[in-house]
Amino acid sequence: MGNLNSLRALNRATILKQILQVGDASRTEVAEQTGISKVAVTSIVNDLLKEGFLVEEGYSEGSAGRPAQKVHINPHLGWVLGIDVQPDELRYGSSNIRGQSFQVQDMPVQHPSHVTERVLACIEENVRQHPNNPLKYLCLGLAAPVDGQGQPYVPNGLPELDLLQVKAQCDRLGTRLILENDANLAAMAEQEIGAIQGERNFLVLLRRRPSGIGMGLFQNGQLCRGERGLAGEISLVKWSVGTQVMSIEDLDPENQEVALANVISALGVSLDLNAIVIYESPLIPETSQLKSRVRALLPQRIGVLDSKLGRDATAAGALVRAVEALHLDLLAWPEF
Repeated sequence: MGNLNSLRALNRATILKQILQVGDASRTEVAEQTGISKVAVTSIVNDLLKEGFLVEEGYSEGSAGRPAQKVHINPHLGWVLGIDVQPDELRYGSSNIRGQSFQVQDMPVQHPSHVTERVLACIEENVRQHPNNPLKYLCLGLAAPVDGQGQPYVPNGLPELDLLQVKAQCDRLGTRLILENDANLAAMAEQEIGAIQGERNFLVLLRRRPSGIGMGLFQNGQLCRGERGLAGEISLVKWSVGTQVMSIEDLDPENQEVALANVISALGVSLDLNAIVIYESPLIPETSQLKSRVRALLPQRIGVLDSKLGRDATAAGALVRAVEALHLDLLAWPEF
């Protein structure tokens, strides 16, 4: 009996995952796509309909030419919100349970001391726009290192953000809070929907955002964090200019370009990366030669690309991360 229950649970997760990917499908189509028998698919889909995980809507042509009822994930199971928290603005977007297209918007922050109230207001505003549908996950992109357990560390580019207040609001809403480094989220987004879709070995550099410089690094398809979450904290790197030793973030634009080009190219070669994605904010002069400097120092096998997502990359990555967590919950029922 135990083996049968385990097989049914595995088939259930496979069916849900397939419907999440394709959007909607008939029972026959699900059986063909997953290799699970039509009898088993029909039984499990019927259970999922009763439990409220699936809903029926629309028809497709059956094998004998008869209309076949389609099923899809119940959109009222929940949604997610992603916020890129910066000292002067919030970049945010929401997504349904399937992680479908979203539009990133901005909310100004008049002063860093106001950032907590603006984050709380952003959450409230988005919740009002989704009545009768629970906010399952909120992912915040932070200008700080975050370890594998989701705990932020110093250096923190925005210490004014009161995470205890944000957590309290999430608790009231029944929402799970995810904290992640902003550059790491940008790297996730570029890999999932951006300039390097499907790439496994790469880094993404964010230069001169209001919160500073950041880098996200992937090796063998895995995000590199380091023991304390400090992997990618390029602002901690020191650079010598004459007799002075300074943080890369504090260098003048020309010396900063030289330092970043050398550090980034050294990482690209020594870590055997395939691609380097660079985003430079509008604060960077148009005369910037960073990308050309990096290309000149790298072998041709390593691509140097512009960010496809630009200033939206971190918010997009927050949504990618939150949708991933929501799917894991859904597939791990009954914990959902």
